[in-house]
Amino acid sequence: MKSLFWICAALLAGIAVCGAARNVAAYELEPGVNTAGVIEYPTALDQFLPHTVHSTIEIFDLGKPDLALENLRYGFQVGALQLLGDIFLLTDPDRKFDHAVLRAKLRVLHFDPQRTSIAVGALARLTDSRAGEERTENKPLSLLGIVTTELFPFREWGGFLINGYIDNRVAVAGLKVQIYRFIQAVAEFDFFHSSDIDDREQTKAGIEIEGETDFYFQIFWAERSERALVQVGVGF
Repeated sequence: MKSLFWICAALLAGIAVCGAARNVAAYELEPGVNTAGVIEYPTALDQFLPHTVHSTIEIFDLGKPDLALENLRYGFQVGALQLLGDIFLLTDPDRKFDHAVLRAKLRVLHFDPQRTSIAVGALARLTDSRAGEERTENKPLSLLGIVTTELFPFREWGGFLINGYIDNRVAVAGLKVQIYRFIQAVAEFDFFHSSDIDDREQTKAGIEIEGETDFYFQIFWAERSERALVQVGVGF
């Protein structure tokens, strides 16, 4: 499964090439509720709206249905500063609070001709159990850095947003590919620094649908759980 990210990247590139061959009109990545994020980790870009609320639901069995809330997130943007609060919950076998992550991210540079932004910030990880501390590797505080750029490698296709995120626990490569104005393919490849983690490389990949400027919907596959998840966000 460790090569899943590269397989997904190749598929996304294939989609783009096919789109170019069909002479599909090129689209820029338009501002939306999830402009400041890919799947789980933030970009260096600003939120389009001052407030955002997101939830991620893990799908165990669509037939029953059997669903479990995995994550809740609130984001607030003021000027170039974004504040993010995440609550992560265990879903299997127990369904209970695991840990929270509070982030403060400041966009410090933006190069308009290169369509590139750089942000720096800090985070705090909070938990109420020893098991939660072990899952966050006993790292309650960290600095973070983010670089985000938008590329147009194919004239007749949409933008490719590439995101690089790093803190003291994980380095993440994120990708968004504009398939149509309101449809994007999304993927994240997470690499955990610690050698104590069994599976240091984890991948997420799926599809995002934007609803003008006030909501978005994602469905993606996460290697860490080997299940599909749905993420819904609203902005106001």
